[in-house]
Amino acid sequence: MNLARREKLEAQLAETESELSALLLSSLPHTAMHGDMLFCNSRFHPKGVRPHWLDARSESLIALADEAMEIRARLGMSAVNSPAQWYISACEEAVDTRNPHRRGPRQLAAWLLGMLEPMRPS
Repeated sequence: MNLARREKLEAQLAETESELSALLLSSLPHTAMHGDMLFCNSRFHPKGVRPHWLDARSESLIALADEAMEIRARLGMSAVNSPAQWYISACEEAVDTRNPHRRGPRQLAAWLLGMLEPMRPS
């Protein structure tokens, strides 16, 4: 990959992750308080959840997270400890009905807020 292409992808990644983080930081306090379905989306949802029950924010979040993960892969960058990886991990845990000890949406939102807080712009 040439330098110009790499720089363009890196700028796109920064923009995507910034948008993802901003949307998470604006949405998570509500979820932490009310326990809505922010971690359920068209990709991650328990059986019985109807598509019209899903929040449009969760669809935007998973689209941004998937885009960030794809760009990271194209750049050969690890996704570990990235906002996209954290959100996807929270989604996976939220819908893992085999795990009786999984955290609910309030706990997942509080955890994710804690992970994102150091990234919040001053």
